[in-house]
Amino acid sequence: MVWTDLLSALGGAAVVLAAIAFLGRLIAEKSAEAAMKRFESTLKRAEAEYSSILERTEAGYGSSLKRLEAEHGALLKTIEKLNKSTLAFTSAVDTDLRTRRIEVYSELWEKSGTLPLWPHNRDLSYTDLQNLALAFRDWYFKKGGIYLSRNAREAYGELQKHLTSVLSASSEGLYSVGAQTSFFWVSLMRNTVKE
Repeated sequence: MVWTDLLSALGGAAVVLAAIAFLGRLIAEKSAEAAMKRFESTLKRAEAEYSSILERTEAGYGSSLKRLEAEHGALLKTIEKLNKSTLAFTSAVDTDLRTRRIEVYSELWEKSGTLPLWPHNRDLSYTDLQNLALAFRDWYFKKGGIYLSRNAREAYGELQKHLTSVLSASSEGLYSVGAQTSFFWVSLMRNTVKE
């Protein structure tokens, strides 16, 4: 019962889609990593076999050298094809992820305009800052958090910590309390999501 209430409150479909996207990305990364390890292992075996064959050939098996070189060449071509397909797969996953990030990051970029680094927004109020923190939170959990890179997620977390600190400090003049550093944190987060 608690899970159904939680999924309903968070937008069940969005959570499921986010989980599926996350798992898909994780599976794709693990598959690419496994393929690369297989490639490296195959290459090491091929090099070891070639060295072994070369030693035997030098000991008097000259006629088999040409055959072995041909087999070695065929093996290297197979390895090269595997490497190219692994790189193509990894590139496709990376391109898809970047395309999705651009879509969701554009909304975050627009929201961050409340705290531009230049020129500073001297009319900024605590309400504006609180609304911005809430808008960032909603964006993170409803749309874009799953797409943040590790560095961008860290920058987002630092920004939210800073906004919470400024908002809990005082209700007197926001600009003097912490807005100047808020401009910096928003700028840092914006620059990090561009990576």
